[in-house]
Formats: sequence, structure tokens, C-alpha cells
Amino acid sequence: MKKLMLAAMAVVSSSLLFGQEIPANKIPAEVKAAFQSKFPNAEKVKWEMEEGYYDAEFKQKGTEMSAEFSAKGEWIETEMEIKSSQLPKAVQDQIKAAYPGYEIDHAMQVESAKFGNCFEVEMEKGSTEINVHYSADGKTLETGAPREKHKMKEELEDKMKEHHQEKH
Repeated sequence: MKKLMLAAMAVVSSSLLFGQEIPANKIPAEVKAAFQSKFPNAEKVKWEMEEGYYDAEFKQKGTEMSAEFSAKGEWIETEMEIKSSQLPKAVQDQIKAAYPGYEIDHAMQVESAKFGNCFEVEMEKGSTEINVHYSADGKTLETGAPREKHKMKEELEDKMKEHHQEKH
């Protein structure tokens, strides 16, 4: 019974941590229209709600991408995961100088309404994770607050409790 409960918690926690999938028929018309206008050739579209935004994961011309939209259909950004070795040298040099000992978890090429074309890098060192946006010439555009992995666990447990209370 304990193993079954742990397995169920793992399923619920992963959906809460990585966003909850939303059926296409539950996406607001404004969001769908904005997405279709910006990505008319998108295939295999899956929708999630992530941090208050509608996040579409899809393929376009064989490339896996994701795009975020507000509830009003305002485009926020488009991301395409890349290898850390594909980051511009100036970005790699800045990471080494500003974040010694950090390892790159994910690197993304980003087109953003806020920053234009840039790069987003998720890094970790020990139990600390940080998310930084860079311009192609290595300038820091935005730095997310460092987060402790145990804090993420606590937030996940809180969300699981909320989810459990909603169900009962």
C-alpha cells in the first residue's frame, strides 16, 4: 500500500512541478488564435498551464519548441532547447566568470517579447538553482532569484496538499 501511495504521489507531483496538461478545447479562443497566427505550421501541439501562462509544446519544421501566451493571447516568448556548447562564446565566458562551479542544466535559444533574441540558461550548484537570460554578446538581461532545491520540494508538497484538498 505504501508503494502504491508513493507512486501516486510521484505522478501528482510531476504534473504539478512541470505544469498541468490542458485539453485543447479548454484553451481560450484568444490564446489559440494568437498561437495559430504565430505558428501556422505547428504540429503535435500539447498545452500546459505553467506559472500562470499557457504553454504550448509543439514541433515546427521538425524542431521541438515551446511558446508561452498570456490568458489574453499575448505572446510572451518562444523557446528552443539547445546544447550548452551551442551558446555563444561570450555567454559561456560570462557564465564561467559570474557563476564558478555552476553546471548548466538547460540552455535555450529564446525569442522574447521582453528581450528580443536571447539565451536562457538554467544552472545549478549543489542544492541551488538559478535561471539567467543573456544577450548574444554575454550581457546579463535578467537573473532569477536563486532557489534551493529543498524549497522546491516544500512548494511541491504544499501544491500536493492543495490538490488533495480540492479533490476531497
